[in-house]
Amino acid sequence: MGRQTHPAQCRRLNGRATWKAALILEIEPGEYSYPAIIQTKNDLMHITYTWKRQRVKRAVNDPAKHRPRDLVNGEWPK
Repeated sequence: MGRQTHPAQCRRLNGRATWKAALILEIEPGEYSYPAIIQTKNDLMHITYTWKRQRVKRAVNDPAKHRPRDLVNGEWPK
């Protein structure tokens, strides 16, 4: 069986080079790899990644709707 890389998370780097927890894309076990993120002129984030080594998945996210949170000892906040 392949390497498990869940959950699929998005973290945000602010101007002070500090990573923030921003968004969880997937929570079920599986391998999520090869992420690519593009921000369009309307500020939406278009995220693509390989989903469970079966297909490419796309998510569209509005970063204005999320409040980035501090990571706790490098871990995702609960």
